[in-house]
Amino acid sequence: MKTPSSDLHLLIQSLTKREENNFRKFAGRQNHKTTSKYLHLFDLLLQQEEYDETAIKMACNGQYSDEHFASEKHRIYGLILRSLSELRKVDTVRDRIRQQTESIRILRSKGLVTQSMSLLERSLSLAREYELFNEIQQLLDIKRIAILSKSPSDSANAIADIIRESQAVRKQMDNYFFFRDIYDQLHAHVRTKFTRKGSATTEVAAALIQPILDEGETRATSFASKKMMLQIRAQYAVLQGRLNEAIVHYRRLMDLWEEHPHQIADSPRAHIILLCNFGGFCLQNCAYSELQQVLIRLEKTRPNDRAGEAEKFQNIYHLRLLRHLNLAEIDAGLALTPEILKGIEEYGDLLNPARILSLYYNLAVLQFIATNYSEANNWLTKILGHKNQDVRQDIVGFAHLLRPIIRYENEEHDDIEKTYFSSRRFLTNHLDIGDFEKILLNTLRALPGSLDMQRSSKLRKLLTQAEALTASQNGKHILGLEEVTCWIEAKLQKRPVAEVYRDHLKKRCDPDSQ
Repeated sequence: MKTPSSDLHLLIQSLTKREENNFRKFAGRQNHKTTSKYLHLFDLLLQQEEYDETAIKMACNGQYSDEHFASEKHRIYGLILRSLSELRKVDTVRDRIRQQTESIRILRSKGLVTQSMSLLERSLSLAREYELFNEIQQLLDIKRIAILSKSPSDSANAIADIIRESQAVRKQMDNYFFFRDIYDQLHAHVRTKFTRKGSATTEVAAALIQPILDEGETRATSFASKKMMLQIRAQYAVLQGRLNEAIVHYRRLMDLWEEHPHQIADSPRAHIILLCNFGGFCLQNCAYSELQQVLIRLEKTRPNDRAGEAEKFQNIYHLRLLRHLNLAEIDAGLALTPEILKGIEEYGDLLNPARILSLYYNLAVLQFIATNYSEANNWLTKILGHKNQDVRQDIVGFAHLLRPIIRYENEEHDDIEKTYFSSRRFLTNHLDIGDFEKILLNTLRALPGSLDMQRSSKLRKLLTQAEALTASQNGKHILGLEEVTCWIEAKLQKRPVAEVYRDHLKKRCDPDSQ
């Protein structure tokens, strides 16, 4: 027996509240006699956590045969996709040219040749300005057919011009795909560096990037190609650990966008992502004054849809929090909390789950450094209760390490044992628990019942392990290690955690020297 399709159920379950409400309005505008039936079926599927077609049919009082039910599901599926398309429609230059292309065909079909050719030239001019190569080729084909329909004596020179431009456009497209193919391979390779079993190597990357080094500058003649080439160079420099060189390439990339403001206006989301990546490199290289310029440019970028607004929000506040953390501006970072909470509520599922977890993590760290342990624990609870933990297991692992410390600081000694087992179980199952994590958890488990001298001895041993782990990483950042180390030093030296944290930042890099 054929298994009923759950595609419609999966699609409905993926909808945000805004998308659900938009579908109801969209369905109501269709003027179908069956609209109420569609909405009833939609609501039934929305309420089901696991798809059960038999239960749905029973709830519909047996009015559907198997064939009829499959047909109704297909219709609702199509309606939902149309409602999503309407909701997410963006008036980009490419959209306008596509509409104009259809208008050109309509005008020609009505015999209004002069009008159609006038619109075609305007569309071509726009497509050339934005380097929309596919659209240029399509418009040139329409122009070629229009010219060939005239007398042959008038068409020879015009056709020759079209052929020359078409050949030049194909060359530009070939160059763009040359860069894009290399970028995709390099990006896929670099991403393996950040997986637990990653094995990204500079040798493989060097082989991938060699064609760029050989002929990249000569082939990068369009905005799209130049942009792709600089992204490749920046990514390769990062893989090699040459952050200063990566920043130079990102500066050139940012300047390239600034030289083409119409591209920023048409593709603001791509520009926002670029600025966020550049801001991340500025942070790694302690270039805080340059980071401030990135944030200013981010503020000026105007998204053209809600997805772009969400992208802007999550990236701006991600960089702001990190900047405050890296400058030990604890109060300034915490002051952003209401705005962050408001943005998360406003944009909801449009936000990247990994970015939300990062925001929670940074707020937890700020509260921890400020020794507001209960507030820090609230953010850890949000991390551990998030439905998409898999996207940032390193952050979830950090939460499992920090929570026992907070239990200890809040003198919740009865809960430390339970926290110890849950933390150890997660770290063992998901992150290959290491010696430092084991010693940290064991130390925290033993601290409540220890004498002062014993506590100091255990903490010193733990500090030695933390320092050894830091040294063995050759400067590579391990999430949460610095915060835990600062806490241990603060306990041993009887100093505020924030004060010790500031000392660590001075050792890492001096912002005043930038």
